[in-house]
Formats: sequence, structure tokens, C-alpha cells
Amino acid sequence: MTVLARLLFPVVASLAVVPLASCATSPVVSFDDSLRSADAQLDQLRPVLRRYPPNLSNSTQRGEVEDRWRATEATLVALQRSNPDEPRVLLRLGELYRFGHNLDVPGAGERCVSTPEHLISIDPSNVGIDHNITGFSRISFTEPTIPASGRWE
Repeated sequence: MTVLARLLFPVVASLAVVPLASCATSPVVSFDDSLRSADAQLDQLRPVLRRYPPNLSNSTQRGEVEDRWRATEATLVALQRSNPDEPRVLLRLGELYRFGHNLDVPGAGERCVSTPEHLISIDPSNVGIDHNITGFSRISFTEPTIPASGRWE
């Protein structure tokens, strides 16, 4: 054995024995698990932010709600990055941006409009668009015109 081999052998041998715990990686979170997490976050925000003005009692609560809103946005934006045209993500983002508009988050109002527009462009028949994002229905009802004869035919 050469001098170099004798010097390197203990170093190489010690590298070969790596504890299994140091090889562990963080668990992979599935798309559906992340979506469920976002749903839980939205469920917490909904009672406070579904209407304007938001149902906030003081500035401390407002700060907590703003933090929760940002965390929910981070979750959904990460999902959107990996699934840009996924309707379930876009529906939730649209609702979140509507909540952000009610919370006076800069830019949320514009994103509240652009998100459903994007969803409509890829899935115009998605029924969730009508109520989940805007809070209003796209369906409009008009007063029927009574015929001159006064009778419906």
C-alpha cells in the first residue's frame, strides 16, 4: 500500500459509514394534501374576510389575519407554479384575492379579476367561477315582458 493510500484509507472508510438519519429527506407533500391545507386556511379566513368591511375587532387581529392571508397566498402560489392551469387552484386563488381586496391588500383587487379571467379562458364551463371567486353570479335575470295580448303563448 502506498503512503497516499494509507493516508486516504481512514478518510474514505469513514465516509462510507453515513448514518441513515442524515440521508433522510423531508417528506414529499402531495398536491391533494397541499390543496386540503389551503382549504383549511381559507376556511379560517372566510368568516372574517368574506364581506367588506372585514369582521375585525382590532389592529392586533388585523395583523394576525394579514399574516394568515399571506401564508395562504404562499401555499396557493406554490401550487399554481407547479400547476399553472389547474382550475381547483385558480378557484381558490380567486377567492383568496377577493378576500385580500376586502382586506385592502395592494394588487389583490386586480388579481381577483385576472384570476377568474384566466380560469374562464381555459375552462369557460367551470361552474365554480360564478360564486366562488366573485361572490356574485354571472347569470342575470331580466324581468319578462308581458305580451300585448296579456297572455303567454
